[in-house]
Amino acid sequence: MAEKRLSMQKEFLELARYLIINGQNLVALDILNEWVLRYPYDAGIDEIYYLLAKLYEDVAEIRDFKKSEDYYTIVVKQYPESKYAQISQERIDYIDRYYIKVR
Repeated sequence: MAEKRLSMQKEFLELARYLIINGQNLVALDILNEWVLRYPYDAGIDEIYYLLAKLYEDVAEIRDFKKSEDYYTIVVKQYPESKYAQISQERIDYIDRYYIKVR
C-alpha cells in the first residue's frame, strides 16, 4: 500500500509540474489544494506547499502575496531540512521587502 501511495504521489507531482509548465495553472492549483486536503502528512508535501506558494506569487489571475508568503512559511517552519526551505525563505524576504511591507 505504501509503495502504491508513493507511486501515486510521484505521478501526481509530475502532473502538477506538467500543468504548471504548460500554463494550466488553475487546474494545477485545484489539484495541489486537493492533495493537501487529502494527504497533509505525505512525504513530498513540502514541494506541494512550495508549488502552491509559487503559483500564488507568479500567476496574475490568482496572485495573492499573503497566501504565497503563508505557504512559503509552512515550508520554512515545518520542513526546515527541505530543499525548498532556503528558496522559500528568500521568497518570503523578497515579498516582505517589495510587496507586503510596502503597502
